[in-house]
Amino acid sequence: MRFPTVFVRWFHHRRPLEAAGSKSAKGVLKLVKESSGQNESEARELPSWKKQVLALKRKFKGERWNPAKKLSRTEMEGMRILRAQFPQLTASELSERYKVSPEVVRRVLKSKWQPTEEEMVRLHERWKRRGERIQELYQTSPELRQGRIEPRKKISIASGRRSPDLVVRSTTNFTKQQKPALNSGKNSGAKKGKLFLLQRSARND
Repeated sequence: MRFPTVFVRWFHHRRPLEAAGSKSAKGVLKLVKESSGQNESEARELPSWKKQVLALKRKFKGERWNPAKKLSRTEMEGMRILRAQFPQLTASELSERYKVSPEVVRRVLKSKWQPTEEEMVRLHERWKRRGERIQELYQTSPELRQGRIEPRKKISIASGRRSPDLVVRSTTNFTKQQKPALNSGKNSGAKKGKLFLLQRSARND
């Protein structure tokens, strides 16, 4: 007699559990849809710089920013001057010119760091030491002594009237030219004069 009562109790307790489970599943699906919709709306409302930062974090997977090619101070200042003179240039165009990624260009243009007087003096001394090392290398290297070094080049760059793109107009190689000997014309004239006198004396004889 007890068995049917237990079975009935199990049956009555089972149905509300299944109903609660079905409701909870629907609720979970509803929450997932609402959360995904909120995430999409939040992603649309984010500014462009925030989207870029999040994209870089996903790209580098938490690693530190360390580009393969690093620009010198002179190149970075040249990039800023070029952008100031030609504001229509994009980061992609500047990256193609300087052979770096567009992210490097954005970081260079975004930074407002300027060296102080002490840092400028330090940089000047470093460049001076660098020049001294190059001169020592030039004196000790036999190849450089023999003149096996590429000539310096002068590159003139300008922009066209119709297009803002920069174009290389001409390249000129600077080579050392031998100076003409002084009084070369006088010496040749004297030699010709002496030769003429010898020929004249031979004819008279």
